[in-house]
Amino acid sequence: MKKEIYLRPITLDDTDDIVRWRNSDAVRTHFIYQKLFTRQSHEAWMRDMVATGKVVQMMICLKENDKAVGSVYIRDIDPGHQKGEYGIFIGEEDARGCGIGTEAARQMIRYAFDTLGLHRLFLRAFADNGQAIASYEKAGFKQEAYLREDVCIDGIYRDMVLMGIVNQATGQQEKQQDKEPERKAARLANMELLRVLAMMLVIVLHFLGKGGALTPLTEKTISAAGWTAWILESLAIVAVNVYMLISGYFLVESTFKGKRLAGLVLQVLFYSVGIYLIGAAAGLVSGEGFSVYDTFQIFLPVAKNHYWFMTAYIYMYLFSPLLAAGVKKLSKRQFQVVLGLLLFWFCFLKSVMPIRLETDGKGYDCLWYLCVFLAAAYIRLYGLKLCKGKLRCLLLYLACCAGVFGEAFVLRLIWLRTGRLSDMLQISCEYNHVLVFAGAVALFCLFLQLRVREGWFSKAVCAVAPLTLGVYLLHEHRLIRYRWPEWLYRLTGEPVGVISLLFDTLAAVVIVFAVGIAVDAVRRWIFGLFAKGGNKH
Repeated sequence: MKKEIYLRPITLDDTDDIVRWRNSDAVRTHFIYQKLFTRQSHEAWMRDMVATGKVVQMMICLKENDKAVGSVYIRDIDPGHQKGEYGIFIGEEDARGCGIGTEAARQMIRYAFDTLGLHRLFLRAFADNGQAIASYEKAGFKQEAYLREDVCIDGIYRDMVLMGIVNQATGQQEKQQDKEPERKAARLANMELLRVLAMMLVIVLHFLGKGGALTPLTEKTISAAGWTAWILESLAIVAVNVYMLISGYFLVESTFKGKRLAGLVLQVLFYSVGIYLIGAAAGLVSGEGFSVYDTFQIFLPVAKNHYWFMTAYIYMYLFSPLLAAGVKKLSKRQFQVVLGLLLFWFCFLKSVMPIRLETDGKGYDCLWYLCVFLAAAYIRLYGLKLCKGKLRCLLLYLACCAGVFGEAFVLRLIWLRTGRLSDMLQISCEYNHVLVFAGAVALFCLFLQLRVREGWFSKAVCAVAPLTLGVYLLHEHRLIRYRWPEWLYRLTGEPVGVISLLFDTLAAVVIVFAVGIAVDAVRRWIFGLFAKGGNKH
């Protein structure tokens, strides 16, 4: 249950609480200044900083019982430039993780802008403190800079994130708005890079599966190239979940836009109908033996599930405002219970049972992507302690991939010796398997902590990433999905060994991705022309 709070000015009577809170490990370790507090040092702070107006400090109190649970402050106030540094700590353990920090930040921001007349607030946070950064973002702060090895704590250099918020009512906004797109591009380049990587891994999956490179696990002997293909499959199987995690991460804090929904539907229609017409002209349709159902699938691609991913994606976008509003009404504990139950039923249970549940869609359904969306929302709102540190995330991802391969290997041995579980042989390579999901989360959290330097590379990534959906829509069209591996083999030859398999896989990624990006760039240009024409009228 969300707790209502109010702010009141700090007094010397609060000294004992402040000293106790600041000396607790849960608070002290998130501050740059980590020396222990004393009553004398706090009294000096009150006398020299608070009493002189250099610092404005408030106590965070619960409305239900007036109990103080933390403190919020603005220090180093600069009247000339109308700015100050924001800080906060929640002292009572039972007050953490329930939105108090975000609400306190919002109230303090209003006080700073409306009462103190400040133009800008900024703060510094440890880069690995994802929960705090998410809370600051919810309150309105924006990430402005990533400071590598900025402070030294106990002999270890740590990265910092600089965040800020500007009072929109104080003017001088044009310059800020002009700079915002560039800042946003630099800030999100890590996620856009992951989006590009995820689509490349999707191509790997489709090439291996539809190109016949995956030797059936029921075969008594599998070549070195066959096992290599299964290793690649295990490494790439997280791709679709990763792509959905990215979407959920941003959708939980974004507003629903009908224009965006219409754009998605039109994009799907462009590829579904456009490729069909080109295929009909090229004589590809007649050989397919198209039925009435097939025709409806082409012209109603979302309703008829031409692209299962797009059907699930668009439905999730439709429901995202309700889901985002719902999760924000939940406490952290309530959210954990809801998400835990969903993952238990749709992910964990199917991963350990020797039979399939009726609700198991293998990850090709909206129910599973509801789980993925909520997981991304939880990471956005509260962070994930298990995935702190890039090395830990990388090792967890690789461990999950090894587990996927290992389970398939063991199940194959069981089948070879007993003839049982034939329908379960590839269960570890299904999107809603616990190892696939955990691996996707680990890779996602790894890129959350990755910082891409501003420059030509980040700009290129941010330019290419929005076109990746076109790559999927192109190579997964029903007229093409089983043909393009054959077309590729005409250039490279079918793989006969490990080296040739790796080469063909790399060629598939490069060619399909490049062609897909080029086609979608043309599609975007055409849509832009129609948009300009519509605006003139």
